[in-house]
Amino acid sequence: MEMLKEGKVTLCAMVDADPRVCLLEKMPLGLITGIGRAMRRKRTSSLDILSSKRAPRTYYKGKNCKPTGFHTRKGGYVVVPEKLPNYVVPDLTDFKLKPYVSQCPTEVKTTEASELAK
Repeated sequence: MEMLKEGKVTLCAMVDADPRVCLLEKMPLGLITGIGRAMRRKRTSSLDILSSKRAPRTYYKGKNCKPTGFHTRKGGYVVVPEKLPNYVVPDLTDFKLKPYVSQCPTEVKTTEASELAK
């Protein structure tokens, strides 16, 4: 086996050997494991990575909703009115709803809309 040095890379020149094998022998271990990690398939969504079954006992994932209060020392729950969701809904009295809403509505002027509502 002859050792040839070309620049900073050391190559093995053997008659029957593959030169890539000798390059892997000369690489540091951290570089080889880094290449192996890059080749592994990773999950694309971060929500599926950790579940309550694979986490510590104290882990609680929740359902992506905000808390509406806090727990007391004796096990109770106090609801804070400022944390409750406030929905602003328009007055829908005397409003006729239709079963289908078109995805591409036509242009209607306000005067025509008020005449159609009567």
